[in-house]
Amino acid sequence: LTKLGNRYEFFERMEVEMVRSERSGSAYSLLFIDIDNFKVLNDSQGHHVGDQALVSLAEILTQSTRRVDTVTRFGGDEFVVLLPETEGKFCNVLVSRIKASADSAFKKHEWPISLSIGQVTEVGRRKNIDEILLNADNEMYIDKKTKH
Repeated sequence: LTKLGNRYEFFERMEVEMVRSERSGSAYSLLFIDIDNFKVLNDSQGHHVGDQALVSLAEILTQSTRRVDTVTRFGGDEFVVLLPETEGKFCNVLVSRIKASADSAFKKHEWPISLSIGQVTEVGRRKNIDEILLNADNEMYIDKKTKH
């Protein structure tokens, strides 16, 4: 549907990036993205509209990132973006750009949804993939709570 990679591709690329970062000492970052009120959109406007929103977000993420980045639909209304050789300060700019683009697209279609985004930056293999994902997920929930 979204023409993005899946969880399997993410885990493969993440493993490669962690090894590369371990050797080079350069940071990588991860964004964990959730669509707020996605169930409300599906229930009120139908699953075909929900599918349109997923495709729209996939396009925004693809256009906002570099070719070396890995954009995946992680499940349902969750997306993960792996950003090789990327410091946290760049992520702040990217998150702002993604949220602004998404807000504009969602308002244009009158969709009652928004994004919550968690970000983490790591170097090497100090943590395993599950720990990094959990940290990014926790950061996403912090972002979600600041809205309400």
